[in-house]
This record gives sequence, C-alpha cells and structure tokens, in this order.
Amino acid sequence: MSYQTFGDLKNLARYLLGEAGSDPRAMTWIGTAINAAYAEYCGSYPWHCRQSITETTYPAENECISVADYGIVQGVCRVGGGFLDYMPPLILLSRRERLGDARGIPKAWSVYSSGLFLFPKPPSDIQIKILHLGDITPLVNESDEPVIPLLQRPLIVYRALSIMLAAESPEGSAAARMYQDAYVRGMRAAKMQEPGGALYKTFQDMAEWPTSGTAY
Repeated sequence: MSYQTFGDLKNLARYLLGEAGSDPRAMTWIGTAINAAYAEYCGSYPWHCRQSITETTYPAENECISVADYGIVQGVCRVGGGFLDYMPPLILLSRRERLGDARGIPKAWSVYSSGLFLFPKPPSDIQIKILHLGDITPLVNESDEPVIPLLQRPLIVYRALSIMLAAESPEGSAAARMYQDAYVRGMRAAKMQEPGGALYKTFQDMAEWPTSGTAY
C-alpha cells in the first residue's frame, strides 16, 4: 500500500488501531493527531525538504525587507561575499540607533517582526541569498500530501498513534510506547539519510555558494 496522501495516512492509522468503520468523530481525532505529529516532525530538524535559498535585492537605505513569506530564516549570505553573522535583534537595533546613519558593507543580520535587518545599512543596492525553512501547511483535504519524503510519511502515523493511545487510557500506554519507539527509530534513520544534515553543509558544495565568512 502507498501512503502518499492525508487520506492514505488516516486509513493506515485506522487500520493499525483496528477500526473497522469510518466514524467521522474518530477520523477527525485521527486527522488532528496526524497534523500534530506532522508539525512536530517537521519542527524537530532542519529537514532538506523544507530548505530553500531565495536570492533578492536589499535596497540601499532600507530599514529592512519583509521575510513574512519565507518561514524561518536560517542564514543570510551576501552574493560575492560570504555569510553574515547573526546578531540578536535588540542588539542590532540598538547599535543602529546608537550609530545613527552608519553605512557600509553589511556584516550582520537579524529578523524582527517579520523584517530582515542588515547591519550596517548598505550604501547601495546589494544582492543577498536567504536560507530559510518553509512554513508547514496543515493537511486538510484527503488528497493533501506532506512535504516529507514518501518513505518517512508512516512515521507521523506512528507518532500520532502514540499521542492518541497515551491520551485515551492507561491501558494503551504499552502500545503508545511501542509506536513512540518506532517513531524515534525512524527519525534517527531519517536524519542519517539527510544530505549533509545542516543547512550550511547542504549548500556549501554549490558552485555559486560562498564558503567563506562566518556561518550562523
């Protein structure tokens, strides 16, 4: 059986639970648990399937640019230069305020209230590349597919079952531990199969990707 879609995963969970029917309340609970497990899985590691690089222009004199649609920003690189240092937002903003109109080649970046700030401000337009993890959209329709690789999708069913069984009754604790153990083992194997593991390692072999500078 192929477990590609949200509907497939709910049917797998129902089968493993021994549910013969399709009671709407039970299927809603299964769907909720699968979405909770899906969000937990995706948020537990910078998975390759979530990683993107977006090249954009940072205009001269701009306070910041919006990264509201970028998900989680993991790093910033100046095209033709290197990685910029990460600086906590309050420190970056206080330095900007203290130094006034300081201009120069940006050395650091930060994200505050969905805005990407560079320090110091560039005196002219510059090209930057932003490494980011895309946001995860909850599964709603039966045909929706998780962004994770096909072979890893049953893992979120195992985690969902461990959540459901642990919550329903003490009698389900042994089965909950069994599915949780299967989930943990699968996660460990999935991380070992990741191409490079971390964002910097994943992209450092790209011809156009600078390897100098300070990684975040």
